[in-house]
Amino acid sequence: PVVPGFIGGFALYRPFGDWYRKQDPALQGALIPSMRSFEEGIGELLLGSEGIVGDRVAFVSAHAKDGGSDSIGITLPGFAFVVELVDPQNAGPALATRFEGVLDEIDRAKGGARAGEWQQEEAVHLGVPLAFATRPGDKMAPALARVGDRAILSSSRTLCERVIEVIEGDGLPMKKGDLAAELHLTELSTFFAANREAYEAEFVRSGRSPQQAKTDYANIAKLIAGLKSLQLESGAADGTFQFTARGELR
Repeated sequence: PVVPGFIGGFALYRPFGDWYRKQDPALQGALIPSMRSFEEGIGELLLGSEGIVGDRVAFVSAHAKDGGSDSIGITLPGFAFVVELVDPQNAGPALATRFEGVLDEIDRAKGGARAGEWQQEEAVHLGVPLAFATRPGDKMAPALARVGDRAILSSSRTLCERVIEVIEGDGLPMKKGDLAAELHLTELSTFFAANREAYEAEFVRSGRSPQQAKTDYANIAKLIAGLKSLQLESGAADGTFQFTARGELR
């Protein structure tokens, strides 16, 4: 879903629940490796043994005032997964359990530091009930909502509401293709620039000198600035694999 402040996202079509539940348990934890903060806790929601998720999954990242920050102080955009539900009417308890798990995962991703207990509340946006959580001293406001046969699990209440608006507006058609991804480099550049000091500090912590860190940042920023958008699509049909990439220069 291309929402206001859209940075990037992907849509994936695959029989997740069935396929994942048949895998060896040792493989399950490696399917979504090294995803930081919010995303890392989503793996079990998407691919868990309860089989609540259907074949279509979409992920979106966009600027949001309540996206929070990571363990090194980088101000995060909002993240949201939109998943197709196998049994929408009976998915409520399982989704609520997963939402609790995501709140715990956020604490774990931040090194176990707790800013206080999450306070869960309920609201309505465009007639759609949503649950969200806040706590003192933390700008992140994770949210959960269900719109028809779609569930939205987001690190940001603001982004969750934007996705609701898109679904209510055009239904968010999800193509039956293997993978489609889109990245808006203008918004990514804005995000990168807003966190310049944090990125340079991280480069220094990884062994670069202060001057090298500035150079590394400048090179990445220049690369991002060269493109306006990037779209990728891939899929397999009739024994062939197809991959398409389209980029728009500034």
